[in-house]
Amino acid sequence: MAHHSSRAALLDNASKMQLLVSKKRQSEFLVIRGYVSRLEQNAETHELWGELESEEDHVLNKETKDILHELIKHVRVGRDTLEMNQDYTPVKEMQDLLRNLGFFEISRKVLGLLDSVEEDEETGELGEVALNTRELCLLCNELVYWFAWGNPLNQAIVYDDLEFYLDSLTS
Repeated sequence: MAHHSSRAALLDNASKMQLLVSKKRQSEFLVIRGYVSRLEQNAETHELWGELESEEDHVLNKETKDILHELIKHVRVGRDTLEMNQDYTPVKEMQDLLRNLGFFEISRKVLGLLDSVEEDEETGELGEVALNTRELCLLCNELVYWFAWGNPLNQAIVYDDLEFYLDSLTS
């Protein structure tokens, strides 16, 4: 019994493994891993720089937005064939890479920043800081969209937390 269960675990792990067989994919991995790591660090320290009080805060804010834009750019490509209202298609290898690098957990940290978004008490509108945080979360939601589109494994992960993501879209 133990022999068969360890074999099944080995086969299961092997089927989930992602091999990087070309130099291009290896270099992309290093770039994406750096982006994902930096995105996580920026999300965790957002309460320190998210008020945009200094020039350094603005630099970190721009860096975070640039990372999200770059990740979106890597996870989708322009279509070669005509599809109505769809200019892009997801890149499955990049979707898998993001999943294997733990992007899902990091996206929850970024989207958790919505809790800090508050309306101005006097005007009832969002201030500059709140709008900026909301923009970061919208970019993250776009990345989650491309992360999940057409990828059953990623869709299953997002589905388990679907209510959280739907709430982040309506905030």
